[in-house]
Amino acid sequence: MTTDWKALCAALIEEAPYESPTTCLARALLSQPEPEGPSDRIISIAMAVQECASAWEPTARLIGNVCAEDIADLCGAVLARWGRPATPTETP
Repeated sequence: MTTDWKALCAALIEEAPYESPTTCLARALLSQPEPEGPSDRIISIAMAVQECASAWEPTARLIGNVCAEDIADLCGAVLARWGRPATPTETP
């Protein structure tokens, strides 16, 4: 379940009977720009790495204590959050 924090902040400000530290924080949060997601290039790389990492031995250590399964999970989380690239790249 995702929470619409902006809607909650707006409701808090609208319904607050007086200005408080909480309403000041809500105003500050609402004034922040939306965070940018990764570029299409990074999404394409995450897709390719997830595909490769899924084929590796899940417990194989690739970078320090990071195993293939962790890398596949990380790429999966990036793709679940930001989706697919607008212009997919072709692999040779």
